Amino acid sequence: MIDPITVRSEGEGLTGMRSNRALAEASSYVMTDLVNALLAEGLLSDGGEGRAAAVNELPPPLRDACLANDIGSPEKLMFHRHVRGRVDYSLLIPIEPSYHQPYLFRGGDAIIQAKAAKNGSVTFRALDLESLLEVLAECWNELLAAKYDYTRLFEQVRLSVRQKALSLQAQTSDGGGPSSFPIPLLELEQRSALRDRPFHPAAKAKGGWDDKEYVNYSAEYGAAFPLQWVALRRDVMLSGDGAEGQEPADFLLSAEERDRVEAAFKRLGLSRDNYAALPVHPWQMEWMLPRELGRELEDGVCVPLGISAGEYAATSSVRSLAPAGGGHHVKLPLGIVSLGAIRSLPALYMTNGDRAQRLLNRLRAVDETLAGRLFLCDETAWWAYMPKAGDWFDDRPRHLSCQIRRFPEQLLSNPMCQLVPMSAFSVCESGAAGHLFDSWMDLRGMHRGAAAALQLFGELCGEYLNLCMRMLRYGVLPEVHGQNVLLVLERGTPAGIVLRDHDTVRLYIPWLNRFGIADPEYIVKPDRPNSLYNESPEQLLFYLQTLGIQVNLYAIADSLVKCYQMEEDSLWQVMRDCLERAVACAGWPDEDRKMIEKLLFEKETWPWKQIVTPLLIQQGGPGGSMPSGSGQAPNPFIKLRNHELTVK
Repeated sequence: MIDPITVRSEGEGLTGMRSNRALAEASSYVMTDLVNALLAEGLLSDGGEGRAAAVNELPPPLRDACLANDIGSPEKLMFHRHVRGRVDYSLLIPIEPSYHQPYLFRGGDAIIQAKAAKNGSVTFRALDLESLLEVLAECWNELLAAKYDYTRLFEQVRLSVRQKALSLQAQTSDGGGPSSFPIPLLELEQRSALRDRPFHPAAKAKGGWDDKEYVNYSAEYGAAFPLQWVALRRDVMLSGDGAEGQEPADFLLSAEERDRVEAAFKRLGLSRDNYAALPVHPWQMEWMLPRELGRELEDGVCVPLGISAGEYAATSSVRSLAPAGGGHHVKLPLGIVSLGAIRSLPALYMTNGDRAQRLLNRLRAVDETLAGRLFLCDETAWWAYMPKAGDWFDDRPRHLSCQIRRFPEQLLSNPMCQLVPMSAFSVCESGAAGHLFDSWMDLRGMHRGAAAALQLFGELCGEYLNLCMRMLRYGVLPEVHGQNVLLVLERGTPAGIVLRDHDTVRLYIPWLNRFGIADPEYIVKPDRPNSLYNESPEQLLFYLQTLGIQVNLYAIADSLVKCYQMEEDSLWQVMRDCLERAVACAGWPDEDRKMIEKLLFEKETWPWKQIVTPLLIQQGGPGGSMPSGSGQAPNPFIKLRNHELTVK
């Protein structure tokens, strides 16, 4: 099972002809991402069974049948695998060379199952996602059944299709293009959620939600819902420095709503000296607290106040919520499973986030460029349940906590500033009503089209990579994927980035120490691998190459190719040019700069952050961290330099 709560897919949501179209479109999206992940991670060729070949290089009966039935031209590339299942057959996937992985399935042509009869004839069958999963089961049963638990992956993929269809149904395209800047941040969060984690076949799966709950609590539908409130005993509560003697209600509720909280305390006879009020996501209150903290509810450690107060709506990360009427955001634990992890909120992560935020502020104090262009959300006001005999690494307490997110006031109060989650720039899908670059072009008075898109992409890459490289020079790199990073536009021109979610700021201590900056002393589990401390600059650079470029920037580039019919190589060239300038201007010592340049531009391979393999080999139930793994990919800039391909 993908979730400790039984996955429920019945309820309001998918009905009628529109739902059939949405399901078909969602299935196509998910199948494309799945196949590309399988190709990138070698999961179709494991054991030497699969290879890329032109149609005229296929085995003769199959080759002749493909040509006779117009299954690709003689030069058309196919990934070919012979499958020895109940009936032997061949799997044919139309592919193209790619910059960031060896081959790419574009999703336009059909994936084919080809069966050869004894008389030499070949029959072809176009595979939908469900029939492809059957083929994968036969492939992996043949060689890898003991190694991979593919049934859990298949559950996530199927749920991802259903909830992707719900996501598509939430949006209606009127053909008029996106909104004009300024655009409320919550609207941009809803846009970001349309794509979610780019290129991940299980990105949309929120294990534990049925259709009605998805509609009520996902960002795409934009529905506001009231927070539930509980009283937590103060002697088992930790808080961050930013709490400063206050409680969540002081940040999140109006005076009238706070009065209702106080009235609930009086009605229940609870002392304010002994108890504090914490908000709870309504789904968490219904499903997870009774299950995970049933004993605490019985013993009066945690007491439901029986009130709803504060109207909030989900952002793209689902457990982070934005107020319907403006104000501070709040992050709450949510016991659903997303990307193979339970979206809880442990005190450990918030404590490490506090230390990371102080570290980032220290960088801003010693670096003029970072001081003026790197902005941080303040996430130091938080509260969490921690039993007296508890452990930082216990699972149960992490289901009751709360974190306030305060955006930089100097940006919010500036009417010329627009904050845009970078993930919102990666959306060019049905229902998205055009590309967000259209709004940016209009703001700048530019003619809409590929030329303007290329210029703006260059400005975006330049700002983002310059700041990433300056942080990397100090041995510091936040988790810089598109959901965590917001681009600051001032009068339409990039003027910095905003970072949020500071609990995964990764380090290379020798570089940090050479600037006289101390180790923030993260709390990590003894004798267990962690990604916060890295043993080499190459390990730290991994997260920029993968999350920063292959996921964040390439997702934006991919959307521009689709929306503006651009050549992909022009966008990779922009990324290379901006990266070269960022490395040159970061102020590295010569030896370090040469090493970084070699890793980025000269080494034959780049690291690859795996998507499917970690889910296949995940043992036991989902934990609090996303399963992770790495592999190898071609260096996109070497391919670009050698003019190995031009992808459209």
